[in-house]
Amino acid sequence: MSDSDNTMTHDEAGAAAATLQSNLHKLFTRAKDGLTSLRKEIYLGQAGITATIRPLSIDEFDEANQRAMKRTIVNGSPVQEMSAERYSAIICSYGTVDPDFNSTEVRTAFGGSPIDAVMKLLLPGERQRLSEEILRLSGFEDSIREEVKKS
Repeated sequence: MSDSDNTMTHDEAGAAAATLQSNLHKLFTRAKDGLTSLRKEIYLGQAGITATIRPLSIDEFDEANQRAMKRTIVNGSPVQEMSAERYSAIICSYGTVDPDFNSTEVRTAFGGSPIDAVMKLLLPGERQRLSEEILRLSGFEDSIREEVKKS
């Protein structure tokens, strides 16, 4: 870019256009293929298992936020608070492919719902680690870092 007039050279403009085109192609390909092809394996040492995770859709993310809210009455006014334990269990139940917390076998053996199964099968630290990895895979890496910094 020229310092005097803040304009791009022909080569710089061509490189910027090629980068934009490449980035758009990657986004369109991901949108077409869906989130099903993105997977990551996480070893949970305490449990001695390797869990396979996937990213969450925006609908799953929104639903997890809503389902994790506790509604109470304080001084006659309704108040909503996020249950961190429930939130991490919900994220794990949605984003874990293997073990499948949504399977009938797991739900029957460990409590009826995928969230109950996660709460009973994984230690609190394992739930936290797994949910953080699912959120990272879902593109929330920067917001996780911000939350850690605030703590």
